[in-house]
Amino acid sequence: MKKGIFIYILGALMLSFLGGVPSVEGASSKGMRIDRVRINEKLDLNGNLWVTKEYQVHFSTPHHGIYKYIPFGFTDPITKKDRKIEIKNIKVYNCSPQGGTYHYKVRTYSKDLLVKIGDPHRTITGNRCYGISYQVVGSIVRPSKNTQAIFWNLVGTGWDLPLNNVHAELTLPSEVRLIRTKCYQGSYRSTNSCTSLSVNGNKIIIDEPLLLAHEALSIRAEWTPPLVKEKIIYDLAKEKKRRAFYLLSIAWLITIISVLYLWYKGSSLSIRKPKMVLYHPPEEISVLEAGVIIDNSLDGRDITAALISLAQKGYIRIEKIKDKNSLFSSEDYQLTLIRDPDINLSPYEAIIISKVFRREIGDHVEKQINEISHHRVKGALLSIIQSLGLAKEEEPRTSVTIKEMQRERLGRELYSELSKVIYRDLQEKGYFARTFKLVRGVAILLSIILFVPLNLAILVTSEAVLPPNLPIANIPTNLVLFISNGAIGMLLFNLSRRIGAKTRKGQEISWKLEGLKEFISTVETDRLKRMYKDEELPEVFERFLPYAVIFGEEKRWGRAFDPIFLSSGYSPGWYHGTDSFKASDFSQSISSSMASATSGGGSGAGGGGGGGGGGGW
Repeated sequence: MKKGIFIYILGALMLSFLGGVPSVEGASSKGMRIDRVRINEKLDLNGNLWVTKEYQVHFSTPHHGIYKYIPFGFTDPITKKDRKIEIKNIKVYNCSPQGGTYHYKVRTYSKDLLVKIGDPHRTITGNRCYGISYQVVGSIVRPSKNTQAIFWNLVGTGWDLPLNNVHAELTLPSEVRLIRTKCYQGSYRSTNSCTSLSVNGNKIIIDEPLLLAHEALSIRAEWTPPLVKEKIIYDLAKEKKRRAFYLLSIAWLITIISVLYLWYKGSSLSIRKPKMVLYHPPEEISVLEAGVIIDNSLDGRDITAALISLAQKGYIRIEKIKDKNSLFSSEDYQLTLIRDPDINLSPYEAIIISKVFRREIGDHVEKQINEISHHRVKGALLSIIQSLGLAKEEEPRTSVTIKEMQRERLGRELYSELSKVIYRDLQEKGYFARTFKLVRGVAILLSIILFVPLNLAILVTSEAVLPPNLPIANIPTNLVLFISNGAIGMLLFNLSRRIGAKTRKGQEISWKLEGLKEFISTVETDRLKRMYKDEELPEVFERFLPYAVIFGEEKRWGRAFDPIFLSSGYSPGWYHGTDSFKASDFSQSISSSMASATSGGGSGAGGGGGGGGGGGW
């Protein structure tokens, strides 16, 4: 439930930041084509750019009409500052020979002006001609003291269908002299020259037979003397967003590098030694400690491996049984206590037996646990509560099934109790640094900052730097940012939860465990037969099985022994099954079943002004 709510919230946040262009209800360019585009733009000495655009459209399926959006600003290519423009005197007309008018609405957004042409209550098919005219103020730029220029995107990259037979004209005042003209066509920032560019006095004429979806047609015209009035309005808010985006991006990189550095320093990778295969488990640590050290985290696999180790030591028996409570044919595993905890067990193993079978752990073990975890006060308080009858003392039991453990949520108790002991004990033994919790806490905090506030802040400010849509496939830039930053944040969060701040001693033992994992993960039947005698193979299988579980390689390990044990009829003495023993099936089945029960839950073209785009609806 909580996971669903979390995904819902993320989805809502993502949708709120998507787009970069106005959303149009019912927008669809399927079943329509644009056969001809006529663009006429005239610049006067007062700095007004008078724009007229006509679109000859054919609808093969019912549509209401077309829409066109016009950006309110652009980045000055000379000063690199963000500029605003004013759009005035918008008119829409029918440019077909019979003339007439269209129903249309104009809506203003933060970055664009949307003109939606068509009757929402009526659909049309066939040929239509749509004309739109408007006045632009603030389009002039100053390349030098003695020249002026206009950098203008004539069609925009926002059209999601091809534009055929594009003819554009830009006319400058007769009082100025045109000195430089450039024309670009293609995808965003493309430097491909236009197909046809001609100049007649102060009139620039461009013909482009075809522009694909989201391709631009941009012109650069420069003249002298600078007689045109300039109205320059800098977009200060966008400039602030631009600076914020760069600063946030730097913070984003620093956060990623910091988390990766903390992870690297606590891993065996920081030991500059070649990987060496290890053919025997390290004797100085238990399998539960190995599971925590290898990935800096206590999880269900580690506890499962410890339970298998207890069975191998003769304290419990594992039996495969039929689940009587299931309506369908289902299997379960039953754990039966053979021996009570004694002085030969480690504190971790004693805790596991105590919790699973509701047994006393013994004074000597309790003393060890208190010395490690310093939880005497809590234990004394629990004794007082139990003596007053406020806490229920559970009856001891000799057997329990995996599904019963799942129903009791025993994994949470095991994880909670073991966590109090094992991390501190590994610190006392010198495998983890004293700053273990602090380092992990800092890493988790950094990853949360990256995933939530920093990600959202980058989304809010990215519009000042990045294009609304990626040139490829027209994917919204904010969507790509949200998904990529979110994925990186989640990966770093998962990584930070496993940061261990290992000491040199801890890194050395982790390096050995990596070597042991290399052996277990690459073992094959023929290799085993060459390395060990036939009578040694059962002991080898059992000795390495708990380690295969913590490495997640239990099925591969069991598969290597299948041909050997199926022919010999071998079955471990601590295991009883309902059918013949198959090492690979047993290894995977017991591991997945126990892990679920013991899991605790811890651990160029398109530049300049103008632009926009449109489509059908």
